[in-house]
Amino acid sequence: MSKILLIEDEEAIRRVLKKILLEEDASHEVHEAADGKQGIATFGSGEWDLVFCDIKMPHMDGVEVLEQMMAINAEVPVIMISGHGDINTAVHCLKLGAFDYLPKPPDLNRLLNTVRNALERKTLIQEVKTLKKKVSKKFQMIKEPNTPMKISPAQSGTTVPARLPPRSTSAPNISGLSEPRSANGRKNRVAIDMP
Repeated sequence: MSKILLIEDEEAIRRVLKKILLEEDASHEVHEAADGKQGIATFGSGEWDLVFCDIKMPHMDGVEVLEQMMAINAEVPVIMISGHGDINTAVHCLKLGAFDYLPKPPDLNRLLNTVRNALERKTLIQEVKTLKKKVSKKFQMIKEPNTPMKISPAQSGTTVPARLPPRSTSAPNISGLSEPRSANGRKNRVAIDMP
């Protein structure tokens, strides 16, 4: 199920878009806002998978709405729609972070393909975030002063030599890498625990 927000001042356009989206996938949860101010308030009060936003609306222009939505949550794909737009407006919206720009009335195939692509992108972003959290929890870097660096969780104790550039006060010289040595002349080691 995807939560979709329609920000459009024309009720007939909202009704048609909602019908198209629900015919494509009846599990979509489609919400409506009649102008930009109401759209920003609705957008800020929930988690959204996709937003449609008209450009020419009373009270607040669609470009202003887009800027505010990007400030709140730039990961939500926003599809801009307009019956009065030009190429400069479309390019400007895309530079601000819009996922796509569709003219009104939109071509049905292009509309549905854009919706599918936007929802797929949103899903991929969420999956990447989830995987990053899992990896960072599983392999947290733990380092205490004057001890070898370990990667946790600890299962086995394989030690490998660390190759670090020599310390200097000038710009780093990567061509002169050497093995660091401790005060007793022994090579410093980095311990990596591997499952």
